[in-house]
Amino acid sequence: MSTRVIVAALAATLAAAALPAAVAPQILGVVATAEPIPLTCERGTCTAELTSFCLQRGRASPTRGEAYLPVDAGHLRLTATLANGGTRAVPVTGNLTLASERSHTAVRVSVPESVLRSLGAMFAIIEITTATSFVPVPVAGDPQPITPAELALVSDAHRSIAVGIVDRGGDWMQAATVANAMINVLPAGGSEDEAVRNTAWASAERLAALIGASDGAMLMAKGAFDWCKRQASGTFPSFRGCLGSMHDRFVGPLNNRFWQAVEPSS
Repeated sequence: MSTRVIVAALAATLAAAALPAAVAPQILGVVATAEPIPLTCERGTCTAELTSFCLQRGRASPTRGEAYLPVDAGHLRLTATLANGGTRAVPVTGNLTLASERSHTAVRVSVPESVLRSLGAMFAIIEITTATSFVPVPVAGDPQPITPAELALVSDAHRSIAVGIVDRGGDWMQAATVANAMINVLPAGGSEDEAVRNTAWASAERLAALIGASDGAMLMAKGAFDWCKRQASGTFPSFRGCLGSMHDRFVGPLNNRFWQAVEPSS
């Protein structure tokens, strides 16, 4: 390597080191799962998506891939189904990774497939047992870290307010829940045919019956399904990506109502 290249690389490294640490993004509210969500394993990683929303209007939304931690790991339950038909609880800490997927409206949970295979697991499911919160992983040098007092206020008092507005948000949350069910049965790579899409809708109808979804919520969910079938080869790169966008639109109005409840002057 030439001296000029080495000097340029060193300069770039020093410049990166001089950049200030990123400011922590917002704490996220995470909606309890209506039923356990199966993890889909592809390329060595098993994943699922959870519905989330912004608990802090004053902090920036996370970019895709921002790392998060559960405020209470006891609200997450990861269970493996073994080859012999039995089940086994898998510790969340040290095995499960949480990261923002689509800004503040979806979180991706993932676990290495090797962890499940080492347990003799055929597949695994994830549950959020009650309304909870995820906090961004602290970064050294953050000029505006989330303080203990801030975390306590947001994850306790504000999260309790959000339950009645977002988590129990009627047609909008039911439609988001149904959309999330479809998202989680579609391949992450975005390749699906009509049969796979129909399987996704069948999963949506089954979950809708389980949660007692209203006619209004199902009209919204079916509208999203039909629209995305028409758009998948145009505006959106995949059917799943389109459904993700519709899911986020269902969550949005509820998030706005929550912000107005905790910050009425904003």
